[in-house]
Amino acid sequence: MQLFREKILPYQVSEKDLWGSPKHLSINLENHTRYISELVRLHVEYTMKAPIYCRNSMDHRIKLRIGLFLLRIGVIRDKRSLWEENWWDLVLAQFDELNVKMIYETFVAKWVSFKSLTDRLNKLQEEPPNIQLSIISVAHYFFRFKHDYMTDYLPIFNLLWDQTKDTTTDIRRFALLVIYTWIKNCTEEEYNYSKSQGALKKYKKLGKWRQEIIQELGEELKDHRAKEIRLCLNPNTEYVIEDIFYMTFGPLEECNISDDLKFSNNIKKWREFYKEEARRMIAFPNAEEDLSAISSE
Repeated sequence: MQLFREKILPYQVSEKDLWGSPKHLSINLENHTRYISELVRLHVEYTMKAPIYCRNSMDHRIKLRIGLFLLRIGVIRDKRSLWEENWWDLVLAQFDELNVKMIYETFVAKWVSFKSLTDRLNKLQEEPPNIQLSIISVAHYFFRFKHDYMTDYLPIFNLLWDQTKDTTTDIRRFALLVIYTWIKNCTEEEYNYSKSQGALKKYKKLGKWRQEIIQELGEELKDHRAKEIRLCLNPNTEYVIEDIFYMTFGPLEECNISDDLKFSNNIKKWREFYKEEARRMIAFPNAEEDLSAISSE
């Protein structure tokens, strides 16, 4: 683990740093869960040392590097149930930068179990607002990863619906947009194909929710994916890291973005939105060059 720590902790980065090249980040370890636990431990350690940090600072970059290692793990063969509760620590830091949150949320959604997710949603109201948003985001990405073979997603919808009734407007809105996004994938053809009473009951429930969401959110549903940055991200693509870095102006030294990549219109919209935010960076290498690049866009 010492070599691993040495690769994450150095502050100095450059275009020649091997970190920036995915081919140098291939992970072929026998015990993935031990490896992940060390990454989570480092995250918790640095969260305690610096719960609030400057954009693109050393602490920000360390969190990003932890996340990039995690997202490049392709297979976990060990028994996840023994470890997965610790993985939630990744999304329980209130003040992490948005790109750090999105990377961690993507990892957690990819690997946690249905039971682990529903347990967290059951306790959603006990968490601060920022963490509630992250847990709902994990639920959304969970669907993105697993909707093709999920047979019963109503328990998650029920929890999102019930646990956000008495929350802030932003959290309620986000939860309803997540439900609405996935209701649109549950079509009448699905019911007609199965012809079961269970499918009929589910279809009627989804239809009722859809109407209530339309009534509650109204115009908010117009172009709804552009209303929430997490809704426009597809975590199940080869270029999810590049998408996150591009639309949040992540430090380019930490992620090589190819000029050939074609980003979606929604991702471009969010990059435009974050342009002003990026101008307020406080601590980062090559500040003048980075701001000049942003200004020239």
